Amino acid sequence: MNKKNTMPSYLVELEHELAAALRKVDEQRELLRLCKEENNEKHKDIIWGMDERAKLMERIKRLDDIIHRASCEFFRDGSDCQTASGMLTILEEGRKL
Repeated sequence: MNKKNTMPSYLVELEHELAAALRKVDEQRELLRLCKEENNEKHKDIIWGMDERAKLMERIKRLDDIIHRASCEFFRDGSDCQTASGMLTILEEGRKL
């Protein structure tokens, strides 16, 4: 009687199931890696957006201050040439921003 060195069929089936499960695990790991990369990029975008927003808010604050000082100058002394000159000087600051 000639015996071959073969595994029982249930072990062969388990081996195939294990290989399929390992492939699935590898696919899930790759998907997780891609999701992490995407989230890192989104996080960077959010941080960049927050920085840009802070810069814009600071600029708005400075411009509001300039407008406020110009209006105070105008309403304090009236609308003569000296006042207009003072307002122009203050408002020119806005162009530098």
